Amino acid sequence: MTKFYACMFILILLPAGTSSFMLEAVGILVGGAATAVVAPFALSAAGFTAAGITAGSWAASAMSAAATYGVGMGLVSTFQAAGAAGIGVATVGAGSVAGGIVGHAASHVKESSQK
Repeated sequence: MTKFYACMFILILLPAGTSSFMLEAVGILVGGAATAVVAPFALSAAGFTAAGITAGSWAASAMSAAATYGVGMGLVSTFQAAGAAGIGVATVGAGSVAGGIVGHAASHVKESSQK
């Protein structure tokens, strides 16, 4: 959701005649930067740290629920691996793609509001 708000904020700052390509490019940059910078802090805050899952954290609750109900352990494992090893290039790339999609959607919203 943070990426969405960042893209919308940038959309407000861009002049009225900004092309859809520019909106998509801004979305890609914001998405990649947000993934590279915000994701490690978010994982740590949730309890996925290099030392393991922090006791009493959201991550511990998620792991307990996944073990109890037998669903979601793969997602918990993925977050733990990312928290322990850091965010990889592929993840930043996925964030950039998501940002580009938001930028593309924003360009359509902007075009339809100008008609």
